[in-house]
Amino acid sequence: MLSVAKLSPGQEAYYERSVAQGLDDYYAGRGESPGIWIGSGAALLGLVGVVADGDLRQIIDGIDPASGRRLRRHVKPRTITVERTDPVSGERVAVEQRLAPVAGFDLVFSVPKSVSLLHALGGEDVRFSVARAHEEAWHAAIAYLEHEACIVRRGPQGRISERAEGFVAAAFQHRTSRAQDPHLHTHVIVANLARSPHDGGWRALNGRPLLEQHRLAAGYLYQVQLRAALSRAIGVEWCETHKGMAEIQGAPRAVLAEFSRRRAQILEHLDDTGESGFHAAQRAAVRTRDRKEDADLHRLVDEWWARAEEHGWGRAELAGALGRGVWAAPDEAANGDVIARLVGDHGLTEKRTTFTRADAIVAIAHAAQSGLDAHDVIALADRLLADDAVA
Repeated sequence: MLSVAKLSPGQEAYYERSVAQGLDDYYAGRGESPGIWIGSGAALLGLVGVVADGDLRQIIDGIDPASGRRLRRHVKPRTITVERTDPVSGERVAVEQRLAPVAGFDLVFSVPKSVSLLHALGGEDVRFSVARAHEEAWHAAIAYLEHEACIVRRGPQGRISERAEGFVAAAFQHRTSRAQDPHLHTHVIVANLARSPHDGGWRALNGRPLLEQHRLAAGYLYQVQLRAALSRAIGVEWCETHKGMAEIQGAPRAVLAEFSRRRAQILEHLDDTGESGFHAAQRAAVRTRDRKEDADLHRLVDEWWARAEEHGWGRAELAGALGRGVWAAPDEAANGDVIARLVGDHGLTEKRTTFTRADAIVAIAHAAQSGLDAHDVIALADRLLADDAVA
């Protein structure tokens, strides 16, 4: 799963506060992992390795942490008046709305709940394999976004769009949810700036490719790469994909529900407000967000084992989910079958007349239940678009 949210200046402070004071603390089970600089734009500024204290705040503010040079300035906050419908009276009312500048984007890559449980409760080798697969997967998704959605504008009224030289971003891996359930996920904080290849100037990102055009494809690429890597590493098998995501076979629904207390909080809020949809869920996540407590991992693991065993996924059942299958990349015939299905009567054009490259990536990733490497998904999408049957 991939969610993307805009960040206002100052909101990045949460990530700096929540990390462990060092790797010793993290591996001892206290706090979260330190942030790591990623992205071609970060490399251009010499930002590599662990994010030093205060550096994320500076880059989000548009300042190069190394030199102190200002790269760009955010627009000033402003207040506008919009009309909304009063839910009680049904009348149109004028409401003031404060528009804060967009200082960055929070991209959250989350593994399925069954994978979080493997990471939390599996042995050292299993935890390492899950963490490595997760890292491979979100790196693949970020590489796709950096190539397709790192866009800036220049010229009068920003009419000229151009591919910039890469993201300036920091990645923070977390192991738990705010409800203290196992929840392996990584926040990739992308600063709202990138360098133009035209003149070397640092400009704001065009948010539309990131928020709308390529977010879904990146999320599906993350999930399909994760399945492939885990299938290779520990031999798990997968249930059917739902919106690009699949749970591990053998994980009872009861245990998945038991360890989804944070999701339950969000769904309850949506039910109370009568809202629905992706953006409503994002708003609900913010409104129901409690302060994340410091995690004593050793205490939590004991509690997690007790709850998992109570709901039917003890040590024997968890071990039984491993090594069930042997992963093999689809052969040429299988790839041809995928292409044929997607260009057929019940393929991508069954309910629409056109589709994009991102749509093709989504469809191929969804169809690969056992997983597929992200670069192979992209190659298949390009092959599909080059097929004579696609007019």
